[in-house]
Amino acid sequence: MTLEEAKAELDKFVKLKTTMRPTFADMLMSANVVEVVRCEDCKYHENEMPGMVYCPAVVGGWVDADWFCKGGERRDD
Repeated sequence: MTLEEAKAELDKFVKLKTTMRPTFADMLMSANVVEVVRCEDCKYHENEMPGMVYCPAVVGGWVDADWFCKGGERRDD
């Protein structure tokens, strides 16, 4: 194989590799995402104290107000 042929093969490989690379939009489309609700916005939390909320339904205890989980549901109000 000559140097020119090797360069041509390398150019083909580089072009192929860059065209096969997924874009950011492709990665977002294929991401497995679940909507989360922060405890302070959840309909299940009952009691509050500064920076903390009590969640009897999902967590079963006190958590930070900015905590979140996939089992929460957003309040209507």
